[in-house]
Amino acid sequence: MADSGTPEAGCPLIGRDRDLRLLRERLRLGSGGGALLLSGEAGVGKSAVLDALAAAAPADGARVLRASGVEFEAHCGYSVLNQLFFPHLAALERLDTPLRAALRVALGFDTGPAPEHLLVSNAVLRLLQAVADGRPLLLLVDDLHWVDPASTAVFGSVARRAPGLDIAFLAAARPGELGPRDADALPAHDLPPLAEEAAGRLLGSRFPDLSRSAHRRVLAEAGGNPLALLELPTALPPAPVDCPAVPPVPVTPIAVSSLGNRLERLFGARVAGLPAPSRRLLLLAALEGTGDLGVLRAAARRAAEELGTGSGPGQSPEHGPEHGPDDGQKPDDGQDPEHGQDPEHRRDDLAPLEQERLVHVEEGGRRLAFRHPLIRSAVVGQAPSSARRAAHAALAAALAGRPERRAWHLGEATLEPDEEVAALLAHAAGLSLRRGDASGAMRTLVRSAELTPDGPQRGRRLAEAAYLGAESTGALTSARRLLDHARQAAPVGDGSLHSATAAALLLLNGDGDVPAAHRLLTSAIESAAAAHGHRAEDKALVDALHVLAVLCFFGADEALWQSYYRAVERLTPGPPAFLAVLGRTFSDPARTGAAAHGPLDALTLALAAAPVGEADPVLTTRVGTGALYLDRLGEVRTPAWQVVRAGREGGPARRYISALIHLCLDDYLTGAWDEALDLAREGLGACREHGYDAFAWYFQYIEAIVLGARGHTAESLATAGTVIDWATRHRAPCAAHYAHHAAAVAALGDGDHALAHRHAVAVSPAGTLASHAPHALWVAAHLVEAAVRGDRREEAAAHVRAMRENGIAAVSSRHALLVEASAALCAEDDEEALRLFALALDTPGAERWRFDHARVQLAQGERLRRTGASAGARAPLRAALASFEALGATPWADRARAELRAADRPGQLTI
Repeated sequence: MADSGTPEAGCPLIGRDRDLRLLRERLRLGSGGGALLLSGEAGVGKSAVLDALAAAAPADGARVLRASGVEFEAHCGYSVLNQLFFPHLAALERLDTPLRAALRVALGFDTGPAPEHLLVSNAVLRLLQAVADGRPLLLLVDDLHWVDPASTAVFGSVARRAPGLDIAFLAAARPGELGPRDADALPAHDLPPLAEEAAGRLLGSRFPDLSRSAHRRVLAEAGGNPLALLELPTALPPAPVDCPAVPPVPVTPIAVSSLGNRLERLFGARVAGLPAPSRRLLLLAALEGTGDLGVLRAAARRAAEELGTGSGPGQSPEHGPEHGPDDGQKPDDGQDPEHGQDPEHRRDDLAPLEQERLVHVEEGGRRLAFRHPLIRSAVVGQAPSSARRAAHAALAAALAGRPERRAWHLGEATLEPDEEVAALLAHAAGLSLRRGDASGAMRTLVRSAELTPDGPQRGRRLAEAAYLGAESTGALTSARRLLDHARQAAPVGDGSLHSATAAALLLLNGDGDVPAAHRLLTSAIESAAAAHGHRAEDKALVDALHVLAVLCFFGADEALWQSYYRAVERLTPGPPAFLAVLGRTFSDPARTGAAAHGPLDALTLALAAAPVGEADPVLTTRVGTGALYLDRLGEVRTPAWQVVRAGREGGPARRYISALIHLCLDDYLTGAWDEALDLAREGLGACREHGYDAFAWYFQYIEAIVLGARGHTAESLATAGTVIDWATRHRAPCAAHYAHHAAAVAALGDGDHALAHRHAVAVSPAGTLASHAPHALWVAAHLVEAAVRGDRREEAAAHVRAMRENGIAAVSSRHALLVEASAALCAEDDEEALRLFALALDTPGAERWRFDHARVQLAQGERLRRTGASAGARAPLRAALASFEALGATPWADRARAELRAADRPGQLTI
């Protein structure tokens, strides 16, 4: 029986006029589109409401696409997307090649590079538009709580972008069944039980001969639940003729959860009375998930063949038949239903299921659908475990051409460790990963490991699952547990790079320190040399080297970087471009960064060549990391926003956090400080949610430096202190360097030049740019200013010489601006100082760096006024004031105003 409030399919729903009207208004079908979640208890009529909307949509000129989550298919990545689009494969050809290829891989029709979540989402949106063919589209997803996570993430993306595309998206789910992220992603419409009058009409229309006492009892017990109203009367015992003289006994409505259990038992009783071949077909359908009658017929045939050998659905290989001739089950046509007939010729196996209104056949007779999820649950719940395992085995045999689904069914059919099945599951995990479903791959690897005999192989599979949890999905808690299990399975270790990389990331985000994580990973890379052979196409090796670069960066120590340099140099036939760039720009950019502009050009061009919204997120974040110290983050902003939007919709957490970091840093440098603070708060929330504690300091740095520049000195210094404490505990000096930079800016704004100097030299001593301390670049000009204003001119001059000797003006226009401005601050001769200030401000592109540019204008105006050129000072001072006011940089704006006042009164000196 359908989850419905209607007595028969096709009839108007009873008692749902208001709900249907509100849903149509909020979905805005044909008027731009919208997205909603229809929430309601089991049996309350969610599916019937979806049916009614689907039936009415063609009259509005709309196309309808519909899919449903299946509890026993929730482990198969993109299975519901496959269900949704299988009838529309021809429309795939109308997509651009990259989108078509990505979606075919995601749906399992092709092999190829793993498509990222956002690319799949974009492809789905284009395909929906192609299927709609210019008409409004109604997309209905039933039982969202049972949709596989990969499909759920895509539906979330579709729902967020539906308004304006004339797509109306409506998903139905039971309350409390969705995770917090999914539950809060859509505005909800709660479908209540039917009002008493409507419930009475529904019950009377279906059971007109029900006695008055039975009518009252059913109404009370059903509590307005339409499914209960239609099913409970079938379980009532024969009732005596009503006696008006006897008052009815009041009945208290039972709880919804109890009602669901009772309905499930009612369905179970109806299933138990079916012929055995029909029960077998029903169990196969419940476990198969998609309702493909071709697969179900093949599985039923295989099950019958197995029965002839003493095992199969309904029969235990270990203990013989589950049901003998005297077990109370009804034989079919007086024969033993388990033997002697080929299911291919038993076309009536389906008939009893339809007669009992347990299932119906749709899509031209090719697909079997359950009339309510409770029926499916009842079928599986009452089947003996041996019958379930045998059904899974039969389905696996019928799915020989679908290795991922076949492997999962074999896994469910297997009790004892079995390397052959475990290997098939490991292969299926690889297929999931290549389709871009890292979460699905992680779950499949865990199941593979469960079925792997004890030994190193089991440890390797657990380690790979842990790596996916730590590197991609953000499941750090699960990753830690899996890694512990991996070590127990193979306590000696096997040199697995997955295990080592996961362990390094977990150390970094836990209580470990940078040197320990570095030692662990470098040792693993060296010990696994025989396996990876230093091949540049070895993905595990390349990923490990990327994480190693991050550890070296955190450690800010040349000795740590030497192991990275050696490993990258040995790659054959040569290192991937991004690894080569990282070795120059992320390690010691003051000395080697400028030489990396050419290689970085090739990477940014590769990103720019991708169609809008389709850039590779992995490449995006890696190129962003390489571009950071060359001040070229602006070139990856568009694809970085793509990664952030994907992260907000459930995409890989690590990439999401990395893209937020890059956007925050670029926002600070270019003066978009309000956005920088907003994104920093978002980044801190993401780090807390996913356990990436080791990356939270980036966002705290952004908060500290912006707050400090805006005059919130105490708060800025406190936040910087928090980062320094974390960096000290984890032996991550690079994080401390960022915090010292923020503190130096706050102290300069506050006029405390001695404090600013202490923080600046904590990053790099005056007169040198510390080796392999990348942030020495960013602190250099602050050190010079603090030294000049703190009467340490010799130190300031020495630092300017170091800046020139290392050629940092070639790193970026910002550094060219700051090198000449720093030299001007140190110049004793006014004419030379003013020449250098003019040279600094004439740097092409210098105005992009808004705060730094305004600081140089302020310094130029101050020097001009002090030389008596008050009229000439006003223009740079006014420009600086305008920038500082726009930035909210209050201390600096106050200085500019004071200088302007003094310039208007040339005889007055300022302190």
